[in-house]
Amino acid sequence: MDALRAARPASVKAYLTDDTTREIAVPSTRQRWQHVEKTLDGVPWVTLEFLDGKGKLLGQPWQNDAAATEIEDVGSGASTSKRASETAALVALMLRAQDMALQRHNEALRPILDANRIMLSDLTSQLVELRKETTRAMERERELIAALAEGAKGEDGELDLPKLMPLLPLLLGGQMQAPPAAPRPPAAAAAPRPPVNGAKNPAAPAGAAR
Repeated sequence: MDALRAARPASVKAYLTDDTTREIAVPSTRQRWQHVEKTLDGVPWVTLEFLDGKGKLLGQPWQNDAAATEIEDVGSGASTSKRASETAALVALMLRAQDMALQRHNEALRPILDANRIMLSDLTSQLVELRKETTRAMERERELIAALAEGAKGEDGELDLPKLMPLLPLLLGGQMQAPPAAPRPPAAAAAPRPPVNGAKNPAAPAGAAR
């Protein structure tokens, strides 16, 4: 390639048919130009830029007329690749937006889930305490029944029916009822009061004052 040898660049920047670039460093060996040409033969380049050691452009870019003609003949190949790249970028953007929306949804639900977790923990603790209290109440009830049964035993160690009868309501889980109170006698009639200042007793019968 005469343009390459004439420019004597430090590196070559190749623009490829898929809209990407590749920079090829020129080696300091004797066959450096053949090495660069061989490398360029293996890539589908369209334009070459010859750069010096500081990356500045040397001369004008070199166009690959054969590659441009091939692109025109193929036509839709590059555009199809470009559309595929754009579609992939759009899908990636949609997936990222979906991940962000899901993350915000989880952050909004986290306080509710934490509150429900605390409520369930408190409810579980209350149920455990209720079960313990129920167990203790049943134990106290069994102890009470055993004590009542022990008190109803006779001298021979057997249950004494006359002693057991008054305790049946407690043994059956009820309450001992107190015996009905005896009826009170009727109150005595109050005696008439004496007259005041010589006045007649209105309750006295007629003629009694004589």
